[in-house]
Amino acid sequence: MKKYNRICKNIIDTFRPKFHFATPFGWLNDPNGFSFFKGEWHLFYQHNPYSPRWGRMHWGHAKSKDLIKWEHLPIALSPDSPTDSFLGCFSGSAVVRDNKLHLIYTGVPFLKQHQLLATSDDGVNFTKLDKPVIDIANRPPRSRKFAFRDPKIIVTDNGYYMVIGASYKKGRQIALYRSDNLTDWTFVAPMLVEASKTKGIFECPDLIMTDNGDILIYSVMYTKTKGAEYQNMHSSVYLIGKSDLYKIRRRIKKNEVKEFSLFDSSDDDLVEKLEDYVPSNIVDLFEHYDSKEFEF
Repeated sequence: MKKYNRICKNIIDTFRPKFHFATPFGWLNDPNGFSFFKGEWHLFYQHNPYSPRWGRMHWGHAKSKDLIKWEHLPIALSPDSPTDSFLGCFSGSAVVRDNKLHLIYTGVPFLKQHQLLATSDDGVNFTKLDKPVIDIANRPPRSRKFAFRDPKIIVTDNGYYMVIGASYKKGRQIALYRSDNLTDWTFVAPMLVEASKTKGIFECPDLIMTDNGDILIYSVMYTKTKGAEYQNMHSSVYLIGKSDLYKIRRRIKKNEVKEFSLFDSSDDDLVEKLEDYVPSNIVDLFEHYDSKEFEF
């Protein structure tokens, strides 16, 4: 057994990435909750600590002062409550508020998905709220109970906004929510809708807003091949434009996704999450677009 363990350790050390982040053991996928809290960078990720395969999701956790050397921390979120006990703690994001680190994520109890909140004073030990901040009854109109996930929070001068993937009838959408306090959320409108019949939904959306333009990034499940592009089953894509959340009207827009651009051609892309460097005076809704650009 000692010889076996020594051989395994040599193999693991030989093939472990020396520069890029890797979990110490188990399964790793979507990076979540990338944030800066009390002088350190925090990185969370979808994690199965019990197997090298996907399973009931946990949030792995590490921190760094320089984004190069990472210190592994205890698992931040485990599927240990009735609100997330079936398939676990799916993807989400992090926000610093009132000197606390808040994690908003999708919990998956049996046959439904809803949005949950956990908070921490020290950035290591997290306490879950005992009920969802967006329950299944408040999911986007025309969406299914088991297709509502991956909340990304955008901080603005007008409160907090959330972009989140969901189904839409037989198609899919990116929905927009708003809150003043991170616990009480109101559905605003669909940000993007693909109403035609599709497989899967839009996953892991992110909204990047700058003075030179705004970028909506998301993952398209079961992408159709187009020439040499979109060879992966799932692709990370983006739309570029400009818009204004303040002017949003409470009615569903029957926009069709006409054209988006490929973000990355690597194998089986599912997630592109970027840090919140968003100017606070800009808020966004993508309503009209043509090819790579659109206008409000």
